Amino acid sequence: MLPNPWVEQNLWRPQILGSDNLCSETARITVIDIWTTKHTVFQSEADVETRFVMPLLQALGHDIANIVPKKPVLFREGRNSRPGRKPEADFVVYADKPHCRATALLVVETKHPKEPLDQGREQAESYAQNLRTPLYILTNGRDIEVWQLQIVGESELVHSDSVEKIASSRGLLEGLASPDALISLCSGLRFKNMDVIRRDLSEYEINETARCQRELRNTVPRFLNRSAQGDMAAEAVLDGDDKGAIVLGSSGYGKTTLGKAFLLEALEKRLEGSAAQLPFEVFLPDVPAGEGAFEAYLVNRVTPHVPSYTLASLRDEAKTNGVLIIADAFDRVSNSARQSIASELRNLVRDFPKSRLLVLSRPNCMPDIELPTYRLSGFDEKDLLSLLTAGQARSDRSIARFRIPDHLRQLCQVPLLANLVAKHSRSFQRFPTNVSTLYEEWLGEILRPFPALEKGRLRAFLEELAAETSAQPVQITRCWELAKGMDISAGLEQLADADAITIRGTSVELVHEGLADFFRVQRLLRLPFKELELALDAIDTSDASQLPGLLLSGATTPEASRVIWQSLAERNIHVALSSLKFTIGDGERRPVSSSPGVVQGLLSDVLSGIDALLGPHFSKQLADDVRMCLAGKPVSVLGIEGHVRTGYLNFSFFDAGENGSRVRVGDAESPFREWGVSLEGQGYDADAGRILGAQRVSGAIKELIDCRRLRGGPIWREETVFGRLRHLGRCHGFKFETPYDLEACKAGLLAVAHRRFGPRLRTRGQFVDVGALIEDINQLLSDRATVLHPWWVEPYDVDFTDPSERASLAATFDAFFRRRQQAYVEIVEREMPGLAGCLPEYASVPVRYNLKGSLSDIQGTTDLHLYYERWPVAELDDAGADLSFPERPQTDFSRSAMDAYVSKTELLLARTGRAGTNFHIVRGGMQVPQFNGRSYRSNDREDETAVVSSVMKMLGDDCQKVFGVIPEFR
Repeated sequence: MLPNPWVEQNLWRPQILGSDNLCSETARITVIDIWTTKHTVFQSEADVETRFVMPLLQALGHDIANIVPKKPVLFREGRNSRPGRKPEADFVVYADKPHCRATALLVVETKHPKEPLDQGREQAESYAQNLRTPLYILTNGRDIEVWQLQIVGESELVHSDSVEKIASSRGLLEGLASPDALISLCSGLRFKNMDVIRRDLSEYEINETARCQRELRNTVPRFLNRSAQGDMAAEAVLDGDDKGAIVLGSSGYGKTTLGKAFLLEALEKRLEGSAAQLPFEVFLPDVPAGEGAFEAYLVNRVTPHVPSYTLASLRDEAKTNGVLIIADAFDRVSNSARQSIASELRNLVRDFPKSRLLVLSRPNCMPDIELPTYRLSGFDEKDLLSLLTAGQARSDRSIARFRIPDHLRQLCQVPLLANLVAKHSRSFQRFPTNVSTLYEEWLGEILRPFPALEKGRLRAFLEELAAETSAQPVQITRCWELAKGMDISAGLEQLADADAITIRGTSVELVHEGLADFFRVQRLLRLPFKELELALDAIDTSDASQLPGLLLSGATTPEASRVIWQSLAERNIHVALSSLKFTIGDGERRPVSSSPGVVQGLLSDVLSGIDALLGPHFSKQLADDVRMCLAGKPVSVLGIEGHVRTGYLNFSFFDAGENGSRVRVGDAESPFREWGVSLEGQGYDADAGRILGAQRVSGAIKELIDCRRLRGGPIWREETVFGRLRHLGRCHGFKFETPYDLEACKAGLLAVAHRRFGPRLRTRGQFVDVGALIEDINQLLSDRATVLHPWWVEPYDVDFTDPSERASLAATFDAFFRRRQQAYVEIVEREMPGLAGCLPEYASVPVRYNLKGSLSDIQGTTDLHLYYERWPVAELDDAGADLSFPERPQTDFSRSAMDAYVSKTELLLARTGRAGTNFHIVRGGMQVPQFNGRSYRSNDREDETAVVSSVMKMLGDDCQKVFGVIPEFR
């Protein structure tokens, strides 16, 4: 648990004590007053806190510096815990600094004078359990109860009385709740360890704890994700039995802050005695090269606090108790040094078995160390709300009641920018509307102490430093050369003091890689268009990079934005679509108007957005089909026409021909299909064209999937021909019987080759173009397929008491799971090769399913239930399924079982040469496939085969994940 101030604490001073500069006489009078003053009726809970609780705690002898009001208490909750006010203990009293679980003595929970105490007991006890305080006090200003915590079993009520009689209980209260009494009580409790000051390394532990507490203000708890396990509290990795973990996070995701949180939690565990390992925070680029340098670095982390600490001390500690190494910024280590650093880390864990290792890095730079891998999750809306209200009184939290704009909700998944948004919102009581201004605000805050004339030179220096550190930090000598060359060497130390640059040992870099990317983008955006286009080919467009979004956010003209986005769309469609959220705010950049120039630009952006997506990523046939869906008819060259009236955009598509104008402003004449959008009503501005174009492509792809208008290879062709012949036979009177003789079927279709058979109203029937069906039959015949047999048995027709029928069902499932993967790959590689790298299912195939069946008898009918796991294999020919009927089907979803499943999957990925892919690890129950064409799922079509239905669902889900990142502003 991370009970220290993840949200800022403002030390509260009770009104009865006057100013913050308390003299001893004032304190002495307060001590006397609490025992002698006749207590009147209190009016509110705040009244009880101010006029009774605070004076009582001081009268018992507690130093005001060790009394923390409104102490946030963090519980290990899942990502889906209910939103609401974060838990706060009204008062927590500590023995001394550091204020942590090890030194927590007392929790006080106050209630309104009209509330009974029993309503607050469960809450107070949960806080005491979390903080490991031996006592907790409940009071409503009328009565007071003192409870002794029992970790196991019922807590014990040790004192109860009315506040009016408190003077007569003075001796008892002092014997229970004075600092000396509580510390003495702690010494006899197994769950408390107050022996902090006397520890050999106490100065290091206490000072590091205090540093982390300062640096972790206004932060929120973080979550990690490990494939099928889902999100888990980040600090849970400290509790596992593994030798450690690798935590991967993109730029701006707060890896360094998380490392400090790990350090704080580990220090707290050591201070309270629940863990023995000595924790170290290591910024890996600071570690010098050479044998023994890593151990020397660790020793140097301790000696400023404990001068007598030596290398022998470190090795003795590592051998006896183990050490916890929190190794940050592996991705910032130079390429030449990474192998030696990884070797040092591996050797440490090997040589000292009680030690553990946590490595933090970017996803594209994993160390070669055998440890479980976790992904650092982004922020959700609750995290942003927590940031918005951090450090504020409850009466000042009005900003959190407003709906967070959609574009900021998506943007703030990046913790760095979420913090900037929260800071802006707290300062101005409104949300920012232009993403690029967030970085400008950050930079302005950094340069605020400098004179106006100096800021320009300092900014130019920071931009130059950002360019120099694109691969790794620079040496301090090189940094001095840059500073002298730009005549700002005198301000270098001030830049470090202002948190603009970080000097770690002999290396220098900007304080955050996100800010460095911002400067790099500023330099790129000043290039002429031709040079910009060439430079864009070299930028990092991986999913972990922030450069694409910053480029679009910082573009100052529509032309620059168009060039940047088209370049992104050609290289990485997922990044291009994700980056659209950086292009517009809430109408601040270019207001919508009905002027021909604005409308022309908007429609041009819609069209260029469509062209940019279709060109490099889809086959020519599929791209033509998308254009046909948009225009409502086949087109040679897609054109767009439309108008804007009162903030509402109407547009349609037409065939522009080879030499015609592709963009026309005005009313369309009898368009086949037309779209409309309220630009102002949905928060779009005149830069929204590419978003609208991407939405239209997404809709057309979904429509083509729904209509099954996709081409594949031989497996896909067999499945679709079988389903269409079955549908024509069942619904349109054709005399086709299985097995289908393809020559005979073709002869029966030639007379109606010009016809198309569509579904009846409100049915899920298939759309059959007879001409296209004949073409597919001809292709099968040329591939020497003359007859299509049903290769399956229907599961619900199987006699499960007959071993041979069970074997037939197993063969059916084996063929089904193999054929659906083969057909899926055929479609992806033929129709959408440019999307293959970002389709989740494509990254997972080929796999082999391990199916475990169970049978149940309901009203005389035997029902089959399937539980599955799936294992990666090397080739599609190895894909398929194995079916068994164990006496007790697998139902273990425990953490250990999931860990074992994930570990085995990762091992098989490595063996098949697929390590590092985005394999989707999943298991659970599944619906039994139906092969008779009578599925009643809404997305299935009548009479199509189970393979066709399954593949279309896989593709539909995949495309939703790809295009689902297109922002919607409402």
